Parts: sequence; C-alpha cells; structure tokens
Amino acid sequence: MPEIRDADGSEAVVGRSLGYWLDGGDFVSTEHVEVDPRRLGALGFPRDWPAAYRQSKALRALLGRHGALGATRVAVAGPPQAQERAQLPAELDPQPLQSFANAERAAGDGAAGVGVVCGWAVYERLDLPPGTAFVAERYWWNALPGGSWVDITPRPQACERLLLAEAPGGSAKCRMALSAEQAEIAERLLEQRFPGMRRPGAAVAARPAPVAPLPQPGTRPGPAPEEAPPPHAVAPVPGRAPGASSAPAPAAAAAQAAAAGARAGGGVGRGGGRG
Repeated sequence: MPEIRDADGSEAVVGRSLGYWLDGGDFVSTEHVEVDPRRLGALGFPRDWPAAYRQSKALRALLGRHGALGATRVAVAGPPQAQERAQLPAELDPQPLQSFANAERAAGDGAAGVGVVCGWAVYERLDLPPGTAFVAERYWWNALPGGSWVDITPRPQACERLLLAEAPGGSAKCRMALSAEQAEIAERLLEQRFPGMRRPGAAVAARPAPVAPLPQPGTRPGPAPEEAPPPHAVAPVPGRAPGASSAPAPAAAAAQAAAAGARAGGGVGRGGGRG
C-alpha cells in the first residue's frame, strides 16, 4: 500500500495529521451521482482534445456558464519550463494529492507576486465511451507575477497534460485532521496514479517536474466560447465573457490582491484572479 504523506512529506497519521485532505465532496461528476473517489475507474486527460471542448455536452455541462463548477477560465497545463520554476522558492518539495498546500507554500514562502488559483482539475473517465463522462477534482495551482499559471503538484507520468478550470467561489478548502475515510481515498488514488510509489520506510519518491506555465496574458486573444483553448493558453469558459468575475476563495484572497490593479482592464489569461 502506498504511503500517505502530509504536505511536509512525513507519513500521515489518521486522527493526528492536520492538512487539506481530499474527500468525497471534492469530486463532481457529469453523471449526476454522488462520487466515491475510491470506486472511480481510470481517469485521464480528455480524449479527442480539443474537439471535445466544443463537442462534448458532458464536458460543457461542467465548464459552461451555468455549469456545475462555476468556472471562469480554463487552461491546459503542459510540460514545465525551467524559467517559470525559477520564480518559485527553490526549497519547495510538493507532495502528491497535496495541491492545496503545495500552492499555498509556493505563494507564501517569499515568492513575491505569486498567487494561488483555486479551481478544479478535470479528467475524463477512460472506462466509458469518449466524451460521455467527466470528473472534476478540487485543485489549486499558482499564478506567477506576470499572470501565467504554473502547477507544481506531482502528477502521473501518463497524465502529462492537465485541464484546469478556475472557479474560486466554489473551491474553498479547510484544514482538518486526517480521517479514516480520507486515508482510504488517498491510498486508492495513490495506487491508481502512482503505482510505483515507494512503500512505508522507503525514501520519498522523486516528484515529477512542475507543469509548464501559460503564456503571459494579452499575448494572444482568447478563443471564442465555442472553440477550445490551444495548449498553454488561458481562455474564458464556454458562454462566459472574458474577465467574468467571481469571489476568490479565502485562502487565495491575500495572494490575489497584489495583482488586482493589473486585472482592472479585464482581458483573457490573467491566471491570478479576476477584477
């Protein structure tokens, strides 16, 4: 069984380890049923991309104006670029399944101008026909001083790209002691996503490199609502005007305040928040 680690990389203990732990409420399904993360099938980046962005009714039901996520912007995060990681604290040691703490630490460990972006990671259910079923997992990442996005949380090698949907108003998360159910969820997700992870007592598994940042906002216009965002571009969600506002989550409010002036003019691609 893979070892569950807290944000510090230490072995997590049920009832004692405080942190942001994933539970059933952190998952939303297009199948309109309560999600049990322990029983999800194989998940991955949406197939038939980018056509799925405009053709899949199920995906648009998550990302549209009146979608289940309340998303304001979406982006595809790809391979990392060293110059973006250089803008983050060098001592960061991000842990799997700890996107909330990873993002907070990247923004709070002396990295001037780095903000927290609250939202969701969107996966397709690969055990069902293409374009028919998707699952969103509550997820946080970072906005660099220029507004580009970067996600430092380790991800499976088989999932190099990640579809991110910003939705601050509906993605708040609270710290709590690890429960037995949360531990079961973490164990199951680790087994699925990191089958080669070391067992208890072994060294911490080397983390995958961080994802690539997105281009500086304003360098290209966002696609029309019916078009999919090209790789590494931030785009408004289908049916929502660029720059649509949404109240930031409490954990990200302070980090986003510094970039408020730059956002006053609206536009597409400002990953740190909205005006």
